[in-house]
Amino acid sequence: MKLHLLIVVFLAVATATLAQNTNCDFYPTPFYSDCKIDLTFIIDESVAMGNLDNVDALFRSLQNLATEYAYGGNVQLLLLTISANFTGAGYKTEYRDVCHTLEYFRQRAHVNEFLNASLAYSLVYYEYTLNYDPRNYQRVLVLLTAIDDETQINNALPTADTLRGKHGVQIITVTVGKSTSVYLPKLATEAFVSPTYELDGNLISKISNTSCINRGVTYPTCPPTPTAPYNPSPTPSSPYVNGGDGPLCAANHKKAWLDLIFVIEHSSATFSQWSAITASIMSTVSQLTLSNTLASGHTSRIAVITYDLTGTKLQFNFTAEQTTRNILVALNKAKPLPTLGGKADIAGGLKAAGDYLTANANFRAPGVVLYAATYDDSITNDPITAANGLKTNLIKIATVSCAKSNDVNSFKIDKLASPGLALSVHAPLSQLLWAVSQLNCRCARGWTQLAVGNVSYADCFFYEDASVLQAFALCENTDTDILALANTPARVDFIGQLVLKQSPIDIVSIGLSRTDSSVQWSWQNVYPYSGYPEFAQKVSDTDVYGYLSNSGNNNWELLADDGMTTGRFYVCQRRSGDTDNIVEL
Repeated sequence: MKLHLLIVVFLAVATATLAQNTNCDFYPTPFYSDCKIDLTFIIDESVAMGNLDNVDALFRSLQNLATEYAYGGNVQLLLLTISANFTGAGYKTEYRDVCHTLEYFRQRAHVNEFLNASLAYSLVYYEYTLNYDPRNYQRVLVLLTAIDDETQINNALPTADTLRGKHGVQIITVTVGKSTSVYLPKLATEAFVSPTYELDGNLISKISNTSCINRGVTYPTCPPTPTAPYNPSPTPSSPYVNGGDGPLCAANHKKAWLDLIFVIEHSSATFSQWSAITASIMSTVSQLTLSNTLASGHTSRIAVITYDLTGTKLQFNFTAEQTTRNILVALNKAKPLPTLGGKADIAGGLKAAGDYLTANANFRAPGVVLYAATYDDSITNDPITAANGLKTNLIKIATVSCAKSNDVNSFKIDKLASPGLALSVHAPLSQLLWAVSQLNCRCARGWTQLAVGNVSYADCFFYEDASVLQAFALCENTDTDILALANTPARVDFIGQLVLKQSPIDIVSIGLSRTDSSVQWSWQNVYPYSGYPEFAQKVSDTDVYGYLSNSGNNNWELLADDGMTTGRFYVCQRRSGDTDNIVEL
């Protein structure tokens, strides 16, 4: 082990000279300026990569991924390889060093023999380096490999379980050069697949976003996945980040694609706070990519509507030139008069926003940010009814309460928000930008978004009320849609509620199967079955499809059959839209 440590120290010096021809001085502004993690990349340079062109493509992608982070006091990055001639370089605290080291590793792959290598050994060595981890931040391991071999993965699984369980490491696996991955996700807290060796921009954003979710001081992550195919533990476990019930929506606000309306109260209360409200809005707007061109991808349009007790006024519209200066001028002109009363028609403001968004619909997702200091439900228009009307039309609402501390109005205003999107004007800017990004976290019409408590997840569900054999159940888009994963209690409950609400029936097909009795059950032949839900009855050798059966009172049990005997309705799922993923609405 002392020899390995010497190699790490040596490479920290060698990379500066051997990779000096690479231009590593250009460092764009990172997306994640407050991501405090101890990050490690393990990069495949083994024969599993096929050829050196594929290795080069992967390293090009990693140069791009590396620019997502702010180094030093935030991210420190360790670089290791999977190769016959093992390569490692100590923690890097500057982008320039990271860039040069990646280039050195790429060049070294061209010199070394292209041989088989042990994935398990790479994880063992990574565990050894934890003794020299310089800080107590969340440890994140990003494992990028073409190895999806059952023997290799099973050999590496004990070490992966130790890393996740004992050391609290968040393991992100990225299977490259394959359209699906069968075995590698067993090692993962979160798993991704790239059909090519060069990662596309969306996948790079997903990896960086996922790596930063648990940022900060170390705490345990998800429990290791049980490996036994039968008699699994009845204790539910979650394969998702931080033990949640699904994948989280991306939160790259600069890539938002929103038709965003700021709805602002005009009253004596907001007159005294107008400068703070304007500053809050401008801080948010300045971080978005603005354009009113109808075909401009990840861009947003801004409008401003004010409301008082007598009506509403459109202060800035979608067709105006979308610049921060123009928006600031409009907000300054829109300042309320000091003679206004202390009440305003909050329901009227929300309704005006909904009408304007409907009349100006395009590919962007509609969203509302409400700035309110008072709450008046004494008139005919009810704010709750108005907010629910927007939500029914798939318009999410973020609220920013400008009420005084502990004012009862703030609690009433919060109830108008979509799940998790109720904020105070005193909230940090990062929290407000996150809330705005989540306005893009939504499903296409006809699909229902997974929401548990105040968390909306990046999964959309569709209940297909056509009776088919589970072996032949096909979702709308066979490239993106899959049969539903019912692998946590909240997901089972959500699916059950969806079924009972739309077309009540007692049995429904989901995405759990196996090829035969000699292999483990898995979700969509990708994600391992971890024992939840438990099978309510002993499965036979001919049972290869799992389905849910309602035993009463929305109590859904897991049963199994051959998938070729009984026709059932079924539930599909697909990824929701988010800042990284524009969907057809």
